Amino acid sequence: MPRRQTHIPPTRRTRRGFTLLEALFASVILAVSVLALGMAVSAGQRASLDGRKTVLGAMAVDDLLAELSTLDYAALANYNGFQQEVGALAAIDGQDYPDAYWCVGRRAQVVQQDIEVPGINVKVRGMRVAVTAFDETRDLAAAEVFIPEPAQ
Repeated sequence: MPRRQTHIPPTRRTRRGFTLLEALFASVILAVSVLALGMAVSAGQRASLDGRKTVLGAMAVDDLLAELSTLDYAALANYNGFQQEVGALAAIDGQDYPDAYWCVGRRAQVVQQDIEVPGINVKVRGMRVAVTAFDETRDLAAAEVFIPEPAQ
């Protein structure tokens, strides 16, 4: 049996393919989506680097506080104004820090201070040691400790 062809009027024919305008709209939507995705990835990488710097800064602060707390009490005052620039961290004994600390610097402030214990009228003399880690633009982490003067 031969197949019968149906005649479809021109107004009812379905379009095939895209028009130039539809292709242009699709290209614009694709470009905006790719741009938004690129911006999101870039913001995520920046946030990741900032978090890494903060963690390294906190570790550098803790290390310096630990090192300073092992020194003789009389030598602590020599570290007031101590500073190591970004990327130049080294232990007090001169040992360089690992390359991972390329983005961190730190500074210390050592000030003599008397603390009065309320209720029992006792004064404790000591040194307040404050250490701050920083990068090129901002402070990353800070901590301080009070080291009492040893009894004589």
